[in-house]
Amino acid sequence: MNETKSNHLLGFALLLGTFALGWGVWHVFFAPNGILKLYTPMYGFALIAAYFLIVVVMTDVFGLRNEAGKPARALLLTLVSFLGLFVLFYGFFWNFLGRFGVTYFSPHAIVAAGGTGAEFYNARENSSLAIVYLAASFLWIIPAWRAGVGEELWHECGRAKAGIANFFGIAFFAGLAYLILFHPHVTSLFYPAQTFAGVPPWWEGVAMTASAYFNLGWLLTAVFLLLLVESAWEGRPASLLPKDGMWTILSPSLMLAGSAVAGYLLFLGMEAVMNLFWEEPFLGGSYVDAPYFRHLHVAEMSGFFIMGLVIWRVFFRNAPGQLPPMARWVVRTLAVIAIGLLLRWFYYSEGIGTAFLDRVPGLAQPDDTPLAWTLMMLSLMLVYDRFFNAYLLREKTR
Repeated sequence: MNETKSNHLLGFALLLGTFALGWGVWHVFFAPNGILKLYTPMYGFALIAAYFLIVVVMTDVFGLRNEAGKPARALLLTLVSFLGLFVLFYGFFWNFLGRFGVTYFSPHAIVAAGGTGAEFYNARENSSLAIVYLAASFLWIIPAWRAGVGEELWHECGRAKAGIANFFGIAFFAGLAYLILFHPHVTSLFYPAQTFAGVPPWWEGVAMTASAYFNLGWLLTAVFLLLLVESAWEGRPASLLPKDGMWTILSPSLMLAGSAVAGYLLFLGMEAVMNLFWEEPFLGGSYVDAPYFRHLHVAEMSGFFIMGLVIWRVFFRNAPGQLPPMARWVVRTLAVIAIGLLLRWFYYSEGIGTAFLDRVPGLAQPDDTPLAWTLMMLSLMLVYDRFFNAYLLREKTR
């Protein structure tokens, strides 16, 4: 018992250290009154989302982790991840796909195309929003694919070949998800709306907004539930699905469909709670009355819960480990929810979070989304856990 308590105290101390590091990174790169001021907000948000996606792809798809805890390998993987960010963001999106395929992925291509509002700042914000949406699509498919396919399918092919096969399978579903859930919103950002390139937002009648924040909130609730099953519930019930034969296709499809349905129910539940505090949203409503903000706030709350899940798994070693299975799952779930609510309070508290992050006080600020800070902190935590093998903490609990 004393050793467990000592481990948790060490984990809490390392968590505080991670928050301190996050404060430094945020104020150097993203804070409105910081040094580089990249948080505009979509440009900085897109850079963070792209980096988080790279870390997840490296570790969850290609298995590039540092389980031996070697310092040189940790530094190499970190360097590769940052190089990957520049190649993906500025090479692939801005100077390849945006120039030779889909204009709106590159601000330079948007400006060159001309038209109303085609100046660099707006163009960069629009292209950044598209990158955020595409990253979100991948972040939904990856855990669903992992839960449905597992590691058995290509285990005889070697890590590199299995990673490539998994990546292209994930990319196929992520591309479909992006085209259906987010592409119509991006094409409607321009004047006139690019109706021959993308259909009008089909969800507008239900969501009371043309914004794909509706789908972003829905998708991130699904991601949270998938990660909750994988980590807090030790893979149940996803681990019960077969992984061979036709189930190679059926299992990930069932995980996607199941997470979409369960995520939508959670999405509706979270908005119902908001309605208790702020009443029903309405078209033309500003601040917390705007339907698009309610949808975005569901996404933000899901981000806080995902961060709570990662904190509990990394810094508190997914405790408890000695209770019966059902009791373990309940304790972890309650801990994750409690941490997520505490993070929300921290972010929006005027005396602490506002000063810590140099942000404008209050809810529903048009140039503020907690998802940027949440994904940045999640990136730091994953780098610490997977590239640096949770240095000190994993050695202590090994």
